[in-house]
Amino acid sequence: MSYRERLVVNLYDRLWRAYFVCIPPRRPRRFRLVGQPEREQRPFRLFSTVGGLFDDKEQLTIKMEAVAKLHIQDEIRSEACWEDRQLVRINAAGCTTITDRVIREETWSLFANDLLITTVACSPTDLEALAVGWAFTRGYLRDRNDLGSITTDKMAGTISLVLRKDNKNSVTAISVDPAEDITLSPKDIYALWEIFNDQCVLYQATGAAHAMAVTDGTQILLLAEDVSRRNALAKIIGKVILDDVDPCGKALLVSSRLADDMFAMIEPMGIKIVLCNGAVSAGAIRRAEAAGVTLAGCIKSGNMNVYSHAKRIEHVPL
Repeated sequence: MSYRERLVVNLYDRLWRAYFVCIPPRRPRRFRLVGQPEREQRPFRLFSTVGGLFDDKEQLTIKMEAVAKLHIQDEIRSEACWEDRQLVRINAAGCTTITDRVIREETWSLFANDLLITTVACSPTDLEALAVGWAFTRGYLRDRNDLGSITTDKMAGTISLVLRKDNKNSVTAISVDPAEDITLSPKDIYALWEIFNDQCVLYQATGAAHAMAVTDGTQILLLAEDVSRRNALAKIIGKVILDDVDPCGKALLVSSRLADDMFAMIEPMGIKIVLCNGAVSAGAIRRAEAAGVTLAGCIKSGNMNVYSHAKRIEHVPL
């Protein structure tokens, strides 16, 4: 069996255990009144947290295949980002030696036209997007047209960008058409958050990753994860540039807290809705108010705080 085949088999097994629960038939009543007919036995059904009730295994298999396709690319991308380690787990039951997944990080130096941009400790995935994102936030490039080539040297731990144009370290915002704005309802946001959480493979594997995603309000278009939240943000910015994704009518999902310097990285992207799982700082709120960006935080199921420009969140009194 090939590596990919083993990966698919393991993924299906994980999906079955993670998402699907068997609901056994309801037991018939032990006692019943005279003349009352025996209660009909309910058929065996399968329940999925991602798809509801299924009357047969074929329907369930189809749903599993659809979910697996969402995960397989991220699973291959992320498998190099963790390693198995033996550890001692202590809980109410006592001490147990187990094998658990631990997130990996590597040190990489990022260069633009032979000038050092920064050196980061990051998860070893989406490295080209990481370099492009940091180059954009530091003002070395404005869009994909400024980028000539990308060279990765794993032995030296370097990523080198060749730029066609020197922007003199001047950060320039991505142009956005104000007519193509976006509005979301709280229900839309909670539904998006479930999809977002479901696709955070590195976090699910290790519990030690941050994630960022770009959405059009109905689906996740781009997603990036990293042990560092600022690196995850740089990766998603790099993906927007490399994939030529138009920021008009898009929202950014952030799995962490949001500080002032992080919002300074987000603002030139031109995205008008930023949604955070954690709390946000006063500096980030001031920047969002000045930039005309809708900023919401502390998003849980049925709860969120909208800090600025609530007009883009439906059913919110202004």
